[in-house]
Amino acid sequence: MTARSLRGALFTLRRRPALRVLTAVWALQIICFVYLITYIVYRSVPGESPDELRQLLTSLLPASADRTVVGALPMWGGPVMLILGALVAGGDERWGSSRTVLARFADRTAFLLGRFLALVLVLLLLSVLTIALSALCSAAIAAAEGEAIRWPGPGRLAVALVSVWLIVTAWGAVGFTLALATRNLAAAIGIGLLWTLMVENLVNGLGAVIPLFGAVGSILLSTSSGSVAAALGASGFGVDPVTSGPVAAAVLAGYTVVALTTALVIFRRRDLG
Repeated sequence: MTARSLRGALFTLRRRPALRVLTAVWALQIICFVYLITYIVYRSVPGESPDELRQLLTSLLPASADRTVVGALPMWGGPVMLILGALVAGGDERWGSSRTVLARFADRTAFLLGRFLALVLVLLLLSVLTIALSALCSAAIAAAEGEAIRWPGPGRLAVALVSVWLIVTAWGAVGFTLALATRNLAAAIGIGLLWTLMVENLVNGLGAVIPLFGAVGSILLSTSSGSVAAALGASGFGVDPVTSGPVAAAVLAGYTVVALTTALVIFRRRDLG
């Protein structure tokens, strides 16, 4: 029954324009914010030392493709994946088809697990796209600058892919659970973005002067995402080694497990009326 739910969710997602729109938004963020703007800065900002300029260019070359794009996830990619998670869980509520769909499934747990697995698979595909697009952009910059194209080893690429998948799955799982809890797609997206983009930044800011907020901030979603990115050698907004890479990865895995468990509890007890 879980497999049938998974097939149905993937079939539905393929036909939802929102998935293509979100994929395009994330791709444009990679192209513009990760590579194009940084390259424009490299080419046009005067007064920088040759070492600093070389370091900036190095971050845009294929040898750094496995880590550069990961630095964009805490600020840019995570919120997109949160919206995607909310879309997977709350799409039926949005269109008023939840009763009709669930009437075909006797086991609510199997139904919801199928939906969640669909989200995880879509996020895996987006993770592969993320690494591939990063490689393409970096190769284009290397060609424009006449630099040799040297790729990171398979091991580094595999670690980067797993790290991206871990980060985006945690964000997507939170959006998934928020949509189930609120039964309103717009509310879930609004609450998720308000929390991650405003409340978490506020907590992190207060953490510099209040130890309690610092302790709480170290296990927040965006902070843990930034710590994983920092462990790979990435840089960017929100990328700081607040905790070690393994600890941050464990926190992100915990977000995924807790979010899924909470979603199952809510969904099994819900009255569809």
